[in-house]
Amino acid sequence: MTGRDHHPLDAKLTLINERSFWEETKKYSLIGKIGSVVAGKLNNRLAVYRWQ
Repeated sequence: MTGRDHHPLDAKLTLINERSFWEETKKYSLIGKIGSVVAGKLNNRLAVYRWQ
């Protein structure tokens, strides 16, 4: 499931950005680096929406 799949929930939702959660967290911490290896395929999406 991607962030675009949630658009039908509300016409006011606009997807701003979607990226890999673990790719982002591994940039900033050791936990993120470990998590990207261990749980990289689980809970892997981070989406930013605008609601108007």
